[in-house]
Amino acid sequence: MSHHERKSLTRDEISLLLYLETCAVDHGGMLDARKMNLADRETLARWAAEKYVETGRRCFDDGGGTWVHLPPGTMADALLARAARAEVAWQTRGWRTTAEARA
Repeated sequence: MSHHERKSLTRDEISLLLYLETCAVDHGGMLDARKMNLADRETLARWAAEKYVETGRRCFDDGGGTWVHLPPGTMADALLARAARAEVAWQTRGWRTTAEARA
């Protein structure tokens, strides 16, 4: 998959992508596979085969487990998905800004 070709994702795939982005950004690529269901694992394997993500096993001496890396195009998809999720959260928030309260 080209780094410039945006992938069309299902709701479940977006959720997985955002989890992988969190692992990549906030945890240095360390992935906790216990937080993934069978469908997530199958999607991750497919994405790895498609080169949409990179994943593998960490060295046992470094604690073992699984790592994930998002290439630039995949990270761009994650950014767009996160921005869309943030906009929905903003539009459906249950509170008002002070400017809105004055209007």
